[in-house]
Amino acid sequence: MTGVQSHDSQLYASSGRELRVIVVQGGARHGYAHAAVLAEANCLEALYTDMCAVKGLGRLAVSPGSRPGVMKRLANRQVPETVVPLTYTFDTTYLLGLLRERMARTPEALVRARLRTRVALGESMKSRGYGAATHVLAQFGEGQGFLTEAKRRGLTVACDVNIAMSAEKIVIAEQARFPEWEDPALHWGETVSASDPSFRPSEAMLSSTDIYLCPSEFVRADLIENFGVQAERTRLVPYAIDERWFSVPNTPVPGRVLSVGSAGLRKGTHYLAMAAAQLKRRDQTIDIRVLGGVSERFRNKARPLGITLLGRIPRFDVQAEYRLADVFVLASLAEGSAVSTYEALAMGIPVIATVEAGSVVRHGVDGLIVPARDPEALTEAIESIVRDRNRREAMSVAARRRARDFTWEKLKEHLLRSLVAGPFAEGKEQVLSATTRASSAARISGE
Repeated sequence: MTGVQSHDSQLYASSGRELRVIVVQGGARHGYAHAAVLAEANCLEALYTDMCAVKGLGRLAVSPGSRPGVMKRLANRQVPETVVPLTYTFDTTYLLGLLRERMARTPEALVRARLRTRVALGESMKSRGYGAATHVLAQFGEGQGFLTEAKRRGLTVACDVNIAMSAEKIVIAEQARFPEWEDPALHWGETVSASDPSFRPSEAMLSSTDIYLCPSEFVRADLIENFGVQAERTRLVPYAIDERWFSVPNTPVPGRVLSVGSAGLRKGTHYLAMAAAQLKRRDQTIDIRVLGGVSERFRNKARPLGITLLGRIPRFDVQAEYRLADVFVLASLAEGSAVSTYEALAMGIPVIATVEAGSVVRHGVDGLIVPARDPEALTEAIESIVRDRNRREAMSVAARRRARDFTWEKLKEHLLRSLVAGPFAEGKEQVLSATTRASSAARISGE
């Protein structure tokens, strides 16, 4: 990211009111990008997160010899330096929640345990306070209770809908079609409401949110068509690419196809495996590789079809796989906007994706958009790029150019415009007053 820009303090005024945002986020999604760009613009009031590697007990994760299990994963939760002074964690509540989850014996019990943890985290956040915040920006499903109280206090509540809210319903329907591939799961539990109307995890978000930040048109359409959200309350705010990806060279192995993300039905990996079987019969040089977690059940079904399932690998090796990829594919049935496709574009790798993947790919320019659940379409799309090297090269050049539209600076611009415009005033020009991060740190009590 670049240094603080002087014009940030004069962007899009909020009726003479300072923009002060509390970001609520569990885990390190998108490298804490929202908190980072708000801190750069001097608009971050605080980052409330469950646990990270730079505050509280999470600091043990980076201590020599203290990296078993959960603590090893926590070591990857590196909050950007500019955000650290405004970061507050809730370690005890989070760790107790993990214990409850481990004790769950059924998918529904696990969902209920996770919701209980989110409610408890929300209560802890309420106790921490709202400082001088004018806005709260929460990730989908985070901040149970905290958002409701923020709304009651008159704060503007925004939600980053990082995955289509219909995703769970889509996956459960797919599990019914392919029961031999994957164990049934309830994910965040929205479908439990069919048997228990009182249980609806999304209710807090739907009743409290003023502004819905949508990373893709797929997410936006889902909110409007399936959840009755007014179009005027939605904002299209694509994600950003870490600048480091632009400097990584791509030296493709012709015919090597890469897909990144946990192998499973939601990611459409079974359809990619079916495409792999077709491609193997036509062209033995095409090698489809999937990088991400995979269950033994899914692996046993997919492997005979000729797809290579790499499982989880170290981060350094992840980039090595991108370096050698000829084509990137994401056949997903439901996403928000898969960051893996942004990373592929930044390296100049043509992307084949479904509309449901929420990709920023332009059909026929820097990649191809194919129908979901269509292995034949995947097969033809892969072949069309791999076999036409001139087309592949043109798409590669266009991909790198396209990726430049999604820098952290662009994210900051989109996010600030979306937050200050208000729920029914999209496009209205306003100006932000800036204050220092140090003053914010003093407003909220430390842990």
